Amino acid sequence: MSRLTRFQRKPKELEFTLEDESGKEIIEKIKVIPLKVRNMDMMLDMGKEGKASEAIHRIIKKVLDDNGIKDYTEEEYQNMDYEFIDQILDAAMGQSVANMSDTKQKFLENIKAKQEASKK
Repeated sequence: MSRLTRFQRKPKELEFTLEDESGKEIIEKIKVIPLKVRNMDMMLDMGKEGKASEAIHRIIKKVLDDNGIKDYTEEEYQNMDYEFIDQILDAAMGQSVANMSDTKQKFLENIKAKQEASKK
Protein backbone atom coordinates (compact mmCIF):
# COMPACT_ATOMS: atom_id res chain seq x y z
CA MET A 1 0.00 0.00 0.00
CA SER A 2 1.45 3.36 -0.95
CA ARG A 3 1.27 6.68 0.85
CA LEU A 4 -1.30 7.78 -1.73
CA THR A 5 -3.97 5.70 0.03
CA ARG A 6 -3.88 8.29 2.83
CA PHE A 7 -5.41 10.75 0.41
CA GLN A 8 -8.64 8.78 0.11
CA ARG A 9 -11.58 9.94 2.18
CA LYS A 10 -13.62 7.27 3.90
CA PRO A 11 -17.30 6.76 3.07
CA LYS A 12 -19.66 8.83 5.18
CA GLU A 13 -22.87 7.38 6.54
CA LEU A 14 -25.84 9.74 6.52
CA GLU A 15 -28.80 9.02 8.75
CA PHE A 16 -32.26 10.39 8.00
CA THR A 17 -35.33 10.25 10.24
CA LEU A 18 -38.30 9.73 7.92
CA GLU A 19 -41.88 8.47 7.99
CA ASP A 20 -43.08 5.31 6.27
CA GLU A 21 -46.44 5.03 4.48
CA SER A 22 -48.30 4.52 7.77
CA GLY A 23 -46.73 7.60 9.38
CA LYS A 24 -44.39 5.57 11.59
CA GLU A 25 -40.97 7.13 12.15
CA ILE A 26 -38.10 5.18 10.62
CA ILE A 27 -34.36 5.66 10.33
CA GLU A 28 -32.91 5.40 6.83
CA LYS A 29 -29.14 5.21 6.37
CA ILE A 30 -27.20 5.91 3.21
CA LYS A 31 -23.47 5.38 2.82
CA VAL A 32 -21.96 8.06 0.62
CA ILE A 33 -18.71 7.13 -1.07
CA PRO A 34 -16.73 10.31 -1.74
CA LEU A 35 -16.13 11.17 -5.37
CA LYS A 36 -12.71 10.18 -6.66
CA VAL A 37 -10.45 11.26 -9.50
CA ARG A 38 -12.35 8.84 -11.76
CA ASN A 39 -15.46 10.97 -11.12
CA MET A 40 -13.73 14.22 -12.09
CA ASP A 41 -15.95 14.67 -15.14
CA MET A 42 -19.00 15.07 -12.89
CA MET A 43 -17.29 17.64 -10.70
CA LEU A 44 -15.95 19.62 -13.66
CA ASP A 45 -19.35 19.61 -15.36
CA MET A 46 -20.85 21.28 -12.29
CA GLY A 47 -18.93 24.43 -13.20
CA LYS A 48 -20.05 24.47 -16.84
CA GLU A 49 -22.98 26.51 -18.03
CA GLY A 50 -25.82 24.20 -19.03
CA LYS A 51 -24.21 21.04 -17.60
CA ALA A 52 -24.37 21.69 -13.87
CA SER A 53 -27.85 20.28 -13.34
CA GLU A 54 -27.04 17.11 -15.27
CA ALA A 55 -23.81 16.63 -13.29
CA ILE A 56 -25.61 16.97 -9.97
CA HIS A 57 -28.22 14.44 -11.10
CA ARG A 58 -25.43 12.02 -12.04
CA ILE A 59 -23.81 12.42 -8.62
CA ILE A 60 -27.08 11.83 -6.76
CA LYS A 61 -27.97 8.81 -8.90
CA LYS A 62 -24.47 7.40 -8.34
CA VAL A 63 -24.97 7.61 -4.57
CA LEU A 64 -28.37 5.93 -4.84
CA ASP A 65 -26.91 3.22 -7.07
CA ASP A 66 -23.95 2.68 -4.69
CA ASN A 67 -26.54 1.98 -1.98
CA GLY A 68 -28.56 -0.47 -4.05
CA ILE A 69 -31.44 1.99 -4.35
CA LYS A 70 -32.55 1.24 -7.89
CA ASP A 71 -36.26 0.53 -7.68
CA TYR A 72 -37.43 4.14 -7.64
CA THR A 73 -39.52 5.79 -10.32
CA GLU A 74 -38.47 8.99 -12.04
CA GLU A 75 -41.33 10.76 -10.25
CA GLU A 76 -40.06 9.56 -6.86
CA TYR A 77 -36.59 10.73 -7.77
CA GLN A 78 -37.83 14.14 -8.92
CA ASN A 79 -39.75 14.55 -5.65
CA MET A 80 -36.75 13.87 -3.40
CA ASP A 81 -36.53 16.65 -0.85
CA TYR A 82 -33.81 19.16 -1.60
CA GLU A 83 -32.50 19.00 1.99
CA PHE A 84 -31.53 15.34 1.48
CA ILE A 85 -29.90 16.22 -1.83
CA ASP A 86 -27.89 18.96 -0.14
CA GLN A 87 -26.55 16.53 2.48
CA ILE A 88 -25.76 13.87 -0.13
CA LEU A 89 -23.82 16.35 -2.29
CA ASP A 90 -21.86 17.65 0.70
CA ALA A 91 -20.88 14.11 1.72
CA ALA A 92 -19.99 13.05 -1.83
CA MET A 93 -17.99 16.11 -2.75
CA GLY A 94 -16.61 17.30 0.57
CA GLN A 95 -14.82 20.63 0.34
CA SER A 96 -15.25 20.64 -3.43
CA VAL A 97 -18.81 21.78 -2.83
CA ALA A 98 -17.58 24.99 -1.23
CA ASN A 99 -15.93 25.93 -4.53
CA MET A 100 -19.15 25.28 -6.42
CA SER A 101 -21.61 26.64 -3.89
CA ASP A 102 -23.29 29.02 -6.36
CA THR A 103 -24.02 26.19 -8.79
CA LYS A 104 -25.27 23.90 -6.03
CA GLN A 105 -27.37 26.67 -4.47
CA LYS A 106 -29.06 27.53 -7.77
CA PHE A 107 -29.79 23.83 -8.36
CA LEU A 108 -31.30 23.40 -4.88
CA GLU A 109 -33.37 26.58 -5.19
CA ASN A 110 -34.72 25.29 -8.52
CA ILE A 111 -35.71 21.96 -6.93
CA LYS A 112 -37.37 23.73 -3.99
CA ALA A 113 -39.33 26.01 -6.33
CA LYS A 114 -40.52 23.05 -8.42
CA GLN A 115 -41.59 21.13 -5.30
CA GLU A 116 -43.48 24.13 -3.90
CA ALA A 117 -45.17 24.73 -7.26
CA SER A 118 -46.31 21.12 -7.43
CA LYS A 119 -47.97 21.45 -4.00
CA LYS A 120 -50.23 24.27 -5.24
